[in-house]
Amino acid sequence: MIVKGMPRPSICLIGACVAFVLTFLFVTGYLFWFRNKERDHNVQVQHYDLKDRVEKANKLLRVEISEVETLAKSLALSDELASYISDKSNENWIKANLTPLLSQKGRYRKVDSILIYTGKDIELSHQLLDGFDKPEIIAKNPMIIASLTGEVKSSFVISRGAIYAVSAAPITQIYDQSNVKGVILIGRKIDGSILNWYGDLVGGDFVLVTPSQVEYPSNRKYTFTPPLFADSLKAVKIDSMLQFGEALTRPISIVSQANEAIAVLWIVTPFNQNIALSALSINSSKKLLFIAFGTASLVGVFVYLFLYLLVRRPIRRALYRMASDHLSIHDGEFNTFIEDILSVKKAIRRLQNAVSQSKDVRKTILHSISEGFQLLNAKGGTLEVNASMCSLVGVNRDRFLKESNPFFYLNEEGRDIALEFLELVGKGEVNLRRGFESELSWSDGEHKLVKIRLCSVEDEASSESHVCVFVDSQDSRSDMQFNIHELGKMTMLVKFAGSIAHNMNNILTGILSATSLMERGKISPETQSQLLVSMREAVTKGTSLCTELLHMSKVRQARNTRRLVDICPLIHDVVRMASGLQEAKNHDIKVFTPPEPLLALCDDSGFHHVLLNLILNSIDAMSDTGIVEVRAELERGPTDPVIKIRVVDNGVGMSPDIKKMIFNPFFTTKKGRTRKKTFGGTGLGLASALETIQSWGGSIECNSELGSGSTFEITLQTASLVSTIEEPPVSDQNDSKN
Repeated sequence: MIVKGMPRPSICLIGACVAFVLTFLFVTGYLFWFRNKERDHNVQVQHYDLKDRVEKANKLLRVEISEVETLAKSLALSDELASYISDKSNENWIKANLTPLLSQKGRYRKVDSILIYTGKDIELSHQLLDGFDKPEIIAKNPMIIASLTGEVKSSFVISRGAIYAVSAAPITQIYDQSNVKGVILIGRKIDGSILNWYGDLVGGDFVLVTPSQVEYPSNRKYTFTPPLFADSLKAVKIDSMLQFGEALTRPISIVSQANEAIAVLWIVTPFNQNIALSALSINSSKKLLFIAFGTASLVGVFVYLFLYLLVRRPIRRALYRMASDHLSIHDGEFNTFIEDILSVKKAIRRLQNAVSQSKDVRKTILHSISEGFQLLNAKGGTLEVNASMCSLVGVNRDRFLKESNPFFYLNEEGRDIALEFLELVGKGEVNLRRGFESELSWSDGEHKLVKIRLCSVEDEASSESHVCVFVDSQDSRSDMQFNIHELGKMTMLVKFAGSIAHNMNNILTGILSATSLMERGKISPETQSQLLVSMREAVTKGTSLCTELLHMSKVRQARNTRRLVDICPLIHDVVRMASGLQEAKNHDIKVFTPPEPLLALCDDSGFHHVLLNLILNSIDAMSDTGIVEVRAELERGPTDPVIKIRVVDNGVGMSPDIKKMIFNPFFTTKKGRTRKKTFGGTGLGLASALETIQSWGGSIECNSELGSGSTFEITLQTASLVSTIEEPPVSDQNDSKN
């Protein structure tokens, strides 16, 4: 049993799902954040470690230069070497001291290139380096020039793609160092053995990249292929740790004496991926998601049990006790509602029958007029044709519906004109009118001259364009105005009645469903009470709709009567109604009536309809703001006094061509406007007003200029017992404003 106000089980499930989702998102986000934080920390540690190795590598390069420089200075400061340069003596010393250096395999005494230069000639050389192989080139070398002046110069030099640590020292005697006899230049190649020694001291691998070759250590520990020399120089400018696969690297540049980068030395260490998330020892994203899912599931189950056991169950028990004490249903009340339901059901059936009959009114009117009428869609298909058209053309209705050419009954010239009009409607043109004379032509060869009138109309419900064809045989035009007016009125009636029938059907469906449930007798008293409340509300709505339809029926019956009516109160009522519309909130509607009654021959509902139509037309004709004046006064006519009602606006006005056609059926200037509670731009409003006023023996006229507003003047007859009338101009002091 369900008690009103009791939390449903689905509420507990929804709460558990929300808790699951929130917990899953929170735990997942936290685990991934913590893992990434640990990774960043470990990578930072490796970064600092690699940075420390780079500093050590720079020191080793400086040590390399220092060792070569020390060796060159020790050899240059020698009396024997100075004597050898002066008189070519002491050759034995040269063989004993310099020649063994070339074959030295040790780390500290290794020499790959020796040059002894006197300032003019090369006295001794071995594996000369690029730029030190010819006397004329050596004489211009900055290191040699500086050494000849007594200085010691050291630097890195590139020769045949290899890098050498080179030092040039002046050759002097021990006790006379001011007298420079020449220059000794010693070079040591940075090869794989030296790179391997660097790696043993610092840790990791050292790879040397020059413009023409790559030098690897003799004992490589890690697999690493460095970029080309140009890309390596770009990497040096980044000045940061770089990862290549499983290797962490950092490049440093080796520059010459001219401060020009001649090589790049890569320090390579392994990237340790096994220390990520060391606190949890978890590196897989799937494992993290599994942990988050499990945690969220436990929280969701806990929340569901909490809501179900500690929240829903106590509330349900309390509501059950309240329901058992206070909710009950009586047989008498139930029987009363059943009788109301049966009454509404009968009213629905009567209303449905009335609407079904109302839908046939349009066809009845069309078939009752003597003028031929044909309704086409925009593609030329025949939708409706009346009996007069079939009689004029001499064919049956089925022939009209089957013919591909809707104007088959006209001669060739008439067909061309009509088809051209239909083509314009198909392209979207609106408010089209066309009239011409043509001959009717059919199979027996007879011909008859008729007048053809074509006009385009738009279906308000579907917004589709249609074409109305009127065929006049000169003897069937008298009933046209009346029938078109009745067609417009009955169309509105059918729409209104259909809307009420649709709403009543919806109400009845709900009532019958509730009745079926109650007849089964298997529902709780609480549910029965709720159903009775719903049925009472539905019966109230049905009664209101029936009352509205009955009121409309009474108004329709009064429209065809004529009696003496005081129109002053009616004018004020209409203005008050129009002022309350949303479209009129920015407009000022003024009314001027005399203090004495104005008795006109009309009926109150018809006058109400006509005046409201004119005021709404004036509102449509104005922009965002405007003024509408409604004046009523008694004037002297040609024979008897008449009542004049004028509706004046300051809207856009009308051109002379449009003013001639405003009272024609189906002519409208309201296309595209959105106001719904008038005729909505069907072109029947003013035509209906004209027919209504003429049925009272009155008239309606329009005075308008484009850009200067419009004035509609209604003339109505008054009581015949008024024999004389003074000229009563109504002063502004007597005018009243709504």
